[in-house]
Amino acid sequence: MTYRVKYKYGGTTLKTIKVRVAKPLNAPKVNTDNQLSEAGLPMLHWDAVYNATKYKVYRSTSANGPYKWMCTTAKTTYTNTLSVEPGMHYYYKVKAVNNQNKYPDSGYSAVVERVTGPANKTPENDI
Repeated sequence: MTYRVKYKYGGTTLKTIKVRVAKPLNAPKVNTDNQLSEAGLPMLHWDAVYNATKYKVYRSTSANGPYKWMCTTAKTTYTNTLSVEPGMHYYYKVKAVNNQNKYPDSGYSAVVERVTGPANKTPENDI
């Protein structure tokens, strides 16, 4: 959206400039299925956001937070390989960013929950 702004500069001279205000990026839509890797690690997948160049992933052990930044990625997937304990509930949210500063960051995605798998998952554990 572009606006024309009139202002006085150094006296009575009236100047007009155009100011472009960019709409924030849309929030990513994260898949809500409890996706886990073969090792039982939490996985996230979201749809690409138009004009986003990267995504920031945040995690908490409570749906209400506080949330900690986990990574910034250009991909639309994330597998949590750091500080993961078996059988834990983790909550994630994702935000879209444009690192060229052409658009404000999006709001956060809806919170999604992932429950990690058992430690040392083997075929015997599935019996």
